[in-house]
Amino acid sequence: MATSSAEPARDLRAGPVTAELVCIGSELTSGHVTNTNVCYLSQHLAALGIHTLFHTSVGDEAGPMAEALRMASRRADVVIVTGGLGPTADDFTRDIVAEVAGKKLLRHEPSVEAIQDRFRRFGTTLTENNLQQALLPEGAEVVPNPRGTAPGFALRIERAVVIALPGVPQEMQAMFEEWVAPYLRGQGYASGVRVTRQLHCFGAGESAIDARIRHLMAPDRNPVVALLAQDGTITVKLTASAGSPAEASRLLDDTERELRGLLGDLIFGRDGEGLEDAVAKLLLAQKKTLAVAESCTGGLVSSLLTRVPGVSAAFLLGVVAYADEAKVALLGVPEALIRTHGAVSAEVARAMAEGVRRRASSDLACALTGIAGPSGGTPGKPVGLVWMAIADGGGTEVFQRNFRGGRTDVQLRAAKAVLAALRLKLLASIG
Repeated sequence: MATSSAEPARDLRAGPVTAELVCIGSELTSGHVTNTNVCYLSQHLAALGIHTLFHTSVGDEAGPMAEALRMASRRADVVIVTGGLGPTADDFTRDIVAEVAGKKLLRHEPSVEAIQDRFRRFGTTLTENNLQQALLPEGAEVVPNPRGTAPGFALRIERAVVIALPGVPQEMQAMFEEWVAPYLRGQGYASGVRVTRQLHCFGAGESAIDARIRHLMAPDRNPVVALLAQDGTITVKLTASAGSPAEASRLLDDTERELRGLLGDLIFGRDGEGLEDAVAKLLLAQKKTLAVAESCTGGLVSSLLTRVPGVSAAFLLGVVAYADEAKVALLGVPEALIRTHGAVSAEVARAMAEGVRRRASSDLACALTGIAGPSGGTPGKPVGLVWMAIADGGGTEVFQRNFRGGRTDVQLRAAKAVLAALRLKLLASIG
């Protein structure tokens, strides 16, 4: 079996390099397992300048697997197949790839030795079915597996180079980084770099943001600008194609400056930064402290904030006062206030924020009380209604929001809304 490619390096003048990911496994198509491999592979292929056009998931059925592989190898330059390389009866990806390629399966003796050695080192018993992992299509190149027993392989079918990898994420990732990426570069498939940056916004809807930046969203523009919406956060995604990471960064920097000029304080973070990161950063920079009182969000605001390293210098106290009695006992909310206005009201939100600030002796405090559902709503106070308050030495601001969605949607969007309001208050104090 060959250990180096006989194929010539790809001619970069042939146009943009495209990829398709074919993920094998009934656990994926049934929805029992989240397919994280497509995210990893798409991002890492993009870093090589390879544009992933299709994600295809196929159950453990020979006919659909062969059909998906034939189609992928006709419409993409690079096809990466994950899953179905293990030792069990439903692991027959290698058989399907060999069939579609018109090749025989041959026993690869170095892989047999590697499998035997791994079992010896771990002191486990080798059964015959484990050796089926060493059967590879004739003429394929072997992709070593440093984290497991199943080797991968690469061979050409139709217009594509097809690379088969295990579905186990840690095995697949190690094989991609150590073998696949260098191989694709060496064969001329890495035609540059594609670098992505994300700017996260809160406080305006997708259509409102689109209206401000639409002139930057032409499909033939570089960087490409697109919008993504999730849980009230609107993300502006920038993708730059360039000959080098430095050139891509310059293109991204230029477009980011334009976007910040157009969107201003709506942008709260970049890439992995959440609203909690933005709030924590401002609190720490201003040397201010915060306390939180929550009812309908059940501690979610406190949980988000305490995920930020170093926030202990600013976050003093979080109270989940879910029952009315807890609001009275822990936060000093007057019983008469609850009887008169109800627990979900501007008056109670104000009293909760002021009560937790008093208890913690903090610079700022915020509070949330609402109806997360699915039951408990009334015509006057529907499911999704949340009252929020922010208190500091200058007084208390109270505001309400009506959120749509299920219980967890309401809770997450309310938590984000109060964090966004805290962020704007802290920003205002700078000026």
